[in-house]
Amino acid sequence: MTELNIAHPAGRLSCWFKGRHVNPLLKEINLIWRQADIEWFVESVVEHEPATTDMSAARYIVNAKRDDHGRGDPDRIPRVYSYFNVDKHYPVIQNLYFFPFVGSTSQGFAGDPDDRVNRVSNHAAVGIWSNEYSNGGAPYRTPVGERARADTPDTPPQKSNFFQKGSLGRNYAHELGHHLRLAHPDEEKQAAFQRLMGGQTSSLLTDSE
Repeated sequence: MTELNIAHPAGRLSCWFKGRHVNPLLKEINLIWRQADIEWFVESVVEHEPATTDMSAARYIVNAKRDDHGRGDPDRIPRVYSYFNVDKHYPVIQNLYFFPFVGSTSQGFAGDPDDRVNRVSNHAAVGIWSNEYSNGGAPYRTPVGERARADTPDTPPQKSNFFQKGSLGRNYAHELGHHLRLAHPDEEKQAAFQRLMGGQTSSLLTDSE
């Protein structure tokens, strides 16, 4: 979706993600998921025009806020998907959508726009710009490839600082975890930390996961 640029108070957010970023992204995802002996492959990369030119949905997404419990606005999800031809998605593989910005302090979500209860399907969207770690301030490009590494490429994924905050690879690895029916841990009850499904820069999976 190369022609979509979203207006944000801090500046215009472009669709900077290109084909050359796919392999580095996939490498990052697989470095994380090899601890579960899972390897992901790219079936196809589809670049298309936005399904709509109506920017009112984008304005809603930019202005969406988390509630007092830290939950993101669910009404932004169908608005993100409105820019994609989701009726043409592949039913038997994981469909990953790249979008400029998916909401303030948000990095991505997994789920079907018609399923607000489970929000687990083979759809996921991740923002290639985020302001998660600028505390709702100016968005930054989510790092991918060498820019995403906080350590050497040979560092095992069990090391908590393997990826920088907001790594695109870690974000998608997290959403793929939801596709595999993994949930966020209960922060009040969890005994294991530095987790892919519940951390920020870490990428551990528990034994049960």
